[in-house]
Amino acid sequence: KITVYGNGARWQDYLHVDDLVDLCVIAGKKGGNHTVIAATGKSYSNKILAETIAQQIPGTAIEYFGEDSSASFEFDVTATIDRYQWHATTNFETGLKNYIQHANSGL
Repeated sequence: KITVYGNGARWQDYLHVDDLVDLCVIAGKKGGNHTVIAATGKSYSNKILAETIAQQIPGTAIEYFGEDSSASFEFDVTATIDRYQWHATTNFETGLKNYIQHANSGL
């Protein structure tokens, strides 16, 4: 069972760890002192996140509970892309699928 707080309307940007590592290596090699927005530039609602997970794990139920008054996050990553010639390469669905497979592997 997946518990989603509120109605699942809050939006977040999910960056796969492999993409974060790539960005950190590129930024470290470039040097300098810059603010880096490590994000994909595309946000998903918690409802979409729960539904995507449930599609990949048969029998998973989604339960909505209470309220969620936390802020949504959407980022403009144009400066990061331009400065480092970088963009996230792992899409949302593939990242979740890979995580679920890893979690189920027992490693």
